[in-house]
This record gives sequence, structure tokens and C-alpha cells, in this order.
Amino acid sequence: MDAIYFVETQSKSIHLIKRLLMDKRLLEILVCPLCKSSLHLDAAKGELVCKADRLAYPIRNDIPVMLVDEARSLTADEVNALN
Repeated sequence: MDAIYFVETQSKSIHLIKRLLMDKRLLEILVCPLCKSSLHLDAAKGELVCKADRLAYPIRNDIPVMLVDEARSLTADEVNALN
């Protein structure tokens, strides 16, 4: 069962990467709704990350959810890994 989940997760990540690369222009114009900083794609987690506010916005069904209330706060380790 774990192998099937892994394949599904990998498949979703690959699909997400391809889709967002095709929508590169969208990534260029999307900004953090809180501070207006640029966002960075974390394809492995399916999130758009704002380094300035230390927030990660989820991508659900290939659609970025750009609501501060839906964003996840990054841990100190995640912030350090971004640099």
C-alpha cells in the first residue's frame, strides 16, 4: 500500500511541476498577499513559499490558494533550508 501511495504522490508532484512550468508566467506574477514579495515553488510539498513572511501557501487541484488564513507557517528548519 505504501508503494502505491508513493507512486501516486510522485505522479501528482510531477504533474504539478509540469503544470506550473507551463504556467511560468503565472508564477512570475503571483505574489504573497500579505507582503507582496515574490513566491518560490516547493513542488515536493505542493506549496508556494514566501520567504519574507515565512508562510507556505498550498496548491490544491493545481490551483494556488492565496489566502493568508490557509497558509502554513514555516518551521525554523524550513526557513534555513530556503537560504
